[in-house]
Amino acid sequence: MTAPVSGRSLPPILISLVLLFPAACGRGGGSVAVEDVSPLISTEPLHEEWQEVLELGEATFFGVEGPADHPLMWFSPIDLAPGPGHGVIVTEESEPDVKLLGPAGNVIATYGNGFGSGPGEFRDTICSVWIPGTGVLVADGPNNRISVFTENGDYVREIHPKVRTHVLAVSAGRLWTSSWLSSAIDRVVILDLETGEALKELGGRYRDEPWAERFRANCCLSGVRDRMLLSVPYPYEIQHYSPDGDLLGLFGRRVHGLGPPEEIDFGAGRVLCMSRGGQVGHVAVFPDSHSLVAFYEHIESGTVAGGGTRIEYVGYFDLFTPEETWLTTIPEADLLPGHEIGAWTIATDGAFWGVVFGEFPRIVRVPLRLLD
Repeated sequence: MTAPVSGRSLPPILISLVLLFPAACGRGGGSVAVEDVSPLISTEPLHEEWQEVLELGEATFFGVEGPADHPLMWFSPIDLAPGPGHGVIVTEESEPDVKLLGPAGNVIATYGNGFGSGPGEFRDTICSVWIPGTGVLVADGPNNRISVFTENGDYVREIHPKVRTHVLAVSAGRLWTSSWLSSAIDRVVILDLETGEALKELGGRYRDEPWAERFRANCCLSGVRDRMLLSVPYPYEIQHYSPDGDLLGLFGRRVHGLGPPEEIDFGAGRVLCMSRGGQVGHVAVFPDSHSLVAFYEHIESGTVAGGGTRIEYVGYFDLFTPEETWLTTIPEADLLPGHEIGAWTIATDGAFWGVVFGEFPRIVRVPLRLLD
């Protein structure tokens, strides 16, 4: 379900918002312990002009408009994740396999044995993650399991998580997932790689806020080496954890007009609880520990049939230093002029990969170089 917007598909974190049905708004399970860590909130970027900080390479697009069996035909790519060989793992919502693309856009490996519930089969893929030394893990919602493959695509085994998986991320070989079992918008769990048991539950800093029962948006996760970042959709906050789940820091930036979630009438019986002014989206970590955070500004642009509110989403990418200070902001329109970006990630060589929309979805790779 999507809200009325002007010509773009919502990022996954925005699609997570649900209709306000009483049965879906209750609080989840027990309390989540959170350490008292002072937040670092930046008010002004260190560089007003992003060109002083970042150099963009030439964008390369992968994907064709053609027969359904073409190896680069994308039906509904919903998730991108860093993969081996500086590649990217592409998860498609409606397809029974997952692809590993190399930097040149070539398909290096595929993961999955077709549609179904047998070994290595998928009914509906959600997301994927690569754990060096373990392989590629693919989450399947309807089968409520995570399938493990070698990097080359051979099926190994399956994990049965004891929580409902939403997104996956890895740091120092530890598997993390966000969960739908709580109304806390930032609840995450570290999973045992063998049994799927929850080793530790984290987050929940905003579970007692008055808007928390209605605001059912989920967080995003991204990890590299010994660094795990969790982005909170509202307020603008990034939580920094150690691989063992210790909260090490909180950072973000001030956004003018960003307000607490409230009910917005979109007409035709659709009422959403969403933050006024904007919402934080995906976060990704560069190999050198710089971090990139997506922020989507909400602009009310009139009404739709039935008298509801029309919202446009304008995307920005905020770049933070390894010390977690706001460095600069890249408008989505500058990163890929004329294109709208959906799912995205940063590969192990620092290149930006994203899903772009038009007549048909395509995958794009943009080399990035941080300037001294």
